[in-house]
Amino acid sequence: MVRPNEAIDGHWPALASAFAEQRILVVGDLMVDRTVTGHARRLSPEAPVPVLSAEDESYSLGGAANVAHNLASLGARVRLAGVVGPDDEGWRFLDLCRAASIETSAVLVCEGRSTTVKTRFVAHAQQVLRVDSETAAPLAPAEERDLVARLAGERVDAVIVSDYAKGVVTGGVIAGAIELARRREAPCVVDPKGARFARYAGCTVITPNADEAEAASGLPARTDAESEVAARTLLEAVGCEAVVITRGGLGLSLVTPQEAWHLPAQARDVFDVAGAGDTLVAAFTLALAAGAALPGAVALANAAAGLVVQARGVAVVTPEELGPALAADELERSRTPVGRWETR
Repeated sequence: MVRPNEAIDGHWPALASAFAEQRILVVGDLMVDRTVTGHARRLSPEAPVPVLSAEDESYSLGGAANVAHNLASLGARVRLAGVVGPDDEGWRFLDLCRAASIETSAVLVCEGRSTTVKTRFVAHAQQVLRVDSETAAPLAPAEERDLVARLAGERVDAVIVSDYAKGVVTGGVIAGAIELARRREAPCVVDPKGARFARYAGCTVITPNADEAEAASGLPARTDAESEVAARTLLEAVGCEAVVITRGGLGLSLVTPQEAWHLPAQARDVFDVAGAGDTLVAAFTLALAAGAALPGAVALANAAAGLVVQARGVAVVTPEELGPALAADELERSRTPVGRWETR
């Protein structure tokens, strides 16, 4: 049986060059990530909380837009579909997309909705508070129809549905995205939310984390063996070709109806896990679109996620960073007992 790393050994240069040819559509909940950094040297006299002396603030793309940003950083041609509000943060969001070379003709500006903003307050490199501002109500029927209509004629090599449960990924939007992928004979990868995975029926791959897999399957998903059993339950419920369960520092599992692979986590020094799942989904889908087999795509994605958790805040990865990381991963694998990589 092929080991995940062997599926990309020697193929990385060809994959990397093929990234620029791929057209990827990302559908989902769009967000702005705001980070306020400073120092906290005293407690407030009003309450037992630190007083943050703000020194700087920065903005980046979050949610499904972070998936799109990772794809663009890896060289793909990316189109984003979702909604923002007619507010300052919505216009800021569109400016951030333009700066990242992300196409936004399928991003709706919807009256009555506010742009989702996650504000993280960081003191001495430690996050002390996060404040979310959002509208999480489902899209209105007219908004849903408008969004789905903007997907219909899209030429794509892969579709990603990034569901953050903020009201955009409705049943109609999921069906429209999956139908587009089916017509284009392209993979559709879903990063799910909640416990009702049957709503994603017809997708190619689903990528829950361990908590999501447990909620949807009703089974534990912490060890390799547990994850394999839970994933097979999800395969049956969703009817997809594969399930990838991410387990943070415990690694990840790729399970198909015939086989299973279990990979250890690749991060050496974890600084910040924010956005790592988005990076994994982006790299995995782009590798599939570029012609990688499932084991190779998941090994590449595992290496990409290992890179971003070593960076401060929400980060993206580039091909120039990923290539050396794959080489380092191959060296690490040479020291790993073979049985850990074998299919079950």
